[in-house]
Amino acid sequence: MKKLALISINHDGFQASIRLREMIQTDYDIELYTSYETNSGNVKIYHSLDVIIEHLWKTHDFIFFAATGIVVRKIASHLVSKDKDPAVIVMSFDLTMIVPLLSGHLGGANEIAEKISSHILGSKVFITTASDQKNIYSFDLFAKKHSFEIENLRSLKIISSSLIDAKKVHVYSFPSIFQLIQKDFHNSLENIIFHDADDSIQQPSVLIIPNISNQESHTLKLRIPFYFIGIGMNSGTTANEIEDCFLDFLSMHHLDRKYCRGIASFVAKNQEPGLLAFAQKFEFTPVFYEADEINQLEEHFSNSKAEDYFGIKGVAEPCSILLSIYKTLFIKKVKYKNITLAAAF
Repeated sequence: MKKLALISINHDGFQASIRLREMIQTDYDIELYTSYETNSGNVKIYHSLDVIIEHLWKTHDFIFFAATGIVVRKIASHLVSKDKDPAVIVMSFDLTMIVPLLSGHLGGANEIAEKISSHILGSKVFITTASDQKNIYSFDLFAKKHSFEIENLRSLKIISSSLIDAKKVHVYSFPSIFQLIQKDFHNSLENIIFHDADDSIQQPSVLIIPNISNQESHTLKLRIPFYFIGIGMNSGTTANEIEDCFLDFLSMHHLDRKYCRGIASFVAKNQEPGLLAFAQKFEFTPVFYEADEINQLEEHFSNSKAEDYFGIKGVAEPCSILLSIYKTLFIKKVKYKNITLAAAF
């Protein structure tokens, strides 16, 4: 979590920053900066607002006790983009007016302002973000909350504007993600149309999946930055064969290797030299599941020889689900000569 810099330029602002620190010091890692000469402890004196902003820009969020115009002029040269700029808030000396000025969503300025306001009786947060004013669903906040990556930030404006103008937005993902959206937002989602991954849709407005290709489009792409691989295999399969199949599987399905968070298989394979050597090379700690753990899953899996040999529903598909976070199989098993692979998130 970034540190929160409370910055003042005069006596009244400095006193306000001290009062605010007392109210919120259990919520944030706070540092006080002022150009007002003081002997108070735990306060850092600065002599140039330009210098201190430049020094703190990449490591801190900001609350300024200063005129909005001054703050705008001083931060202007540092602005990069909404996914990189810090939260910037301006507050009145009496702490009653709180204005999120920059990075309301991804930077968290709106959230910080609301939290501060909860500590101050009679305070008001003046939020200018259109989606917040109209109580419209925000996909950037959704991505931030669940640590999903926004692949093409420019398209976010198009989606947000569509929802603000009451236009339909088509979301292509999986039921587990739709449930997250519905859980996050208790108001109307009537303009958001959900399309399951099994549906046929040419150009979705929003795409929320782990395997996103780099093809440019106006679609807002939210990458789920993790997936888990289930591996079924014949005894004696070599590490090289497993690696070749693994890399082919990733390439075939546009999966980035760095997002693979783990591999899993059936407990009968826990001493397979090839699998263990493959796991060591790729720095995986393989997880092995018992028969009863696999058979307790209610999903319908692809036909598997494991049912005949071990009395279990399968290996690659159920093991990937057991290891995953959202228990969602998004790539059914692919059969190779001696190996089956499946992916879940």
